[in-house]
Amino acid sequence: VMTSRDIAGMGVPFTERLASLPFDVLCSPLSTDLTPPFASARERFDLPTDFMVAVSPVDPLTVSPTVREALADALAAQPLLCLLLCPATALSSLDRQAAVARWHEALRSRQVSLERLLILDASHASQETRSQLRGIAQVWLELDCAGGLEWVATAATDQVPLVAWTDIGSNSQPVARFLDTPDLSSALAHDGPELTKKLTALATDEDLRKSAGLRLHHAFFDGSVLPDALAVADVVGDVLSHGQEALQESGHRAFAHDKTPLWKDESFIDPTALLENGNDALTRGDADEATELARRALRFHPQNSDARFRMGRALAALGHHERAITYLTAAVSGREHEGNRWMELARAFHLAAEVPLALDALGACLQVAPDCLDAWIMMVELARGANATEIATEALEAAQRIAPDDPRVRRLAGAQDSCADAAADPFAAFSSPTGA
Repeated sequence: VMTSRDIAGMGVPFTERLASLPFDVLCSPLSTDLTPPFASARERFDLPTDFMVAVSPVDPLTVSPTVREALADALAAQPLLCLLLCPATALSSLDRQAAVARWHEALRSRQVSLERLLILDASHASQETRSQLRGIAQVWLELDCAGGLEWVATAATDQVPLVAWTDIGSNSQPVARFLDTPDLSSALAHDGPELTKKLTALATDEDLRKSAGLRLHHAFFDGSVLPDALAVADVVGDVLSHGQEALQESGHRAFAHDKTPLWKDESFIDPTALLENGNDALTRGDADEATELARRALRFHPQNSDARFRMGRALAALGHHERAITYLTAAVSGREHEGNRWMELARAFHLAAEVPLALDALGACLQVAPDCLDAWIMMVELARGANATEIATEALEAAQRIAPDDPRVRRLAGAQDSCADAAADPFAAFSSPTGA
């Protein structure tokens, strides 16, 4: 399974690009324990201890002239700034010479020492080297906002500030989209002078670096960037469950010369239409189709709350109550103010014979939607089944205030009156017809 980040030069035989999925959110930061001491890491790259090092995982040959000139301006403006470029793929000798020539020309024109630019050979970019980079990076430069969030996750883990280059109007790119918030937008640079200004400010102000790194850390780990277990299970499980079927339908020969994924990343597509069609299917009693449509929505939007809600309802209709509870519980998170979500969760708990939990969910529903008649009716039925007479009576009174003429309410009231009569005269059923 290939992720949306292209793995160049894999060279592994008998592999197929089955799916290009939104795996950016699944990237896992390297363990902080791998980070070496600051001084020893600098010795590894022969860097003076007083230099402020900006690290960028970018191919030096593909950097645009505008960005290259802006970074050269930053090096000229801040004598203690050093730039280290770490390409993801190895460069040929000719490409490396061309890249070095371009960068050295930009530095020489500004009378910047060539020693302040380091271009790492990608063939040496091992796990150990990557951890060494974390040991010396005081600022991470993200010059390819169309890529994944892997290095953003690394910067957030280490609380190192990030500066990202993105063209104006390109905030749909993954990194730019993540940073395009009031707390993090200061990390975005849309033109050369802005990139130079931001990088120079971080190079000269240690307190600014600390505060920016802390904001990045909180935004990444306290927000919705990292997926929960259900999202991971949906994305990966979907591929594992249906991948072989997709391969068989297309035929292995299709991959001989075409490396296009069978399932392309469609995370840019609004899942609303899928979910509306799924709701219609559920209304007409086709729970299987509703489940399939919700699953397709979750394939590229694994944490979409509406898709989880629809999936939970469809699974409950199919009798998969435990799985329905999993999705409906996740759908409630962050949407606690919506009574209908609590109501559906209560129904699922009831079907799974989890009466105490169903009562708790009903209570939560009625706190935000006190006029929900269905919730009061279910409360009456569950409370009576649990012999909680007082709760049942209070719930029935509330239902009668909301809809006294509703047939369900009248039926429950009649049942209660019958129980009350039986309790008042426990021998009435044994009285003779003559009254003797």
